[in-house]
Amino acid sequence: MEFYMKLPRNKKEFALFLTVIGSWIGNRQVSMEPIQMFFYKWPRNIVISFIVEAFIAPPIARMVMLKMHKINDKT
Repeated sequence: MEFYMKLPRNKKEFALFLTVIGSWIGNRQVSMEPIQMFFYKWPRNIVISFIVEAFIAPPIARMVMLKMHKINDKT
């Protein structure tokens, strides 16, 4: 089995992992708190990720791609 097949495949899986791992990184300690509070924090995290992907990321990506195309057209 290839390595890339073991990676999370969608937003829900990323949110699952990052709810716990992100808390550990942010708090700079590994504890059971993120696992115990998982069902309270995960719905908020998944909603935030969908909102960011739906409303914030696309305009930024379009602006970056527009600038990249303008730079490439000049050369």
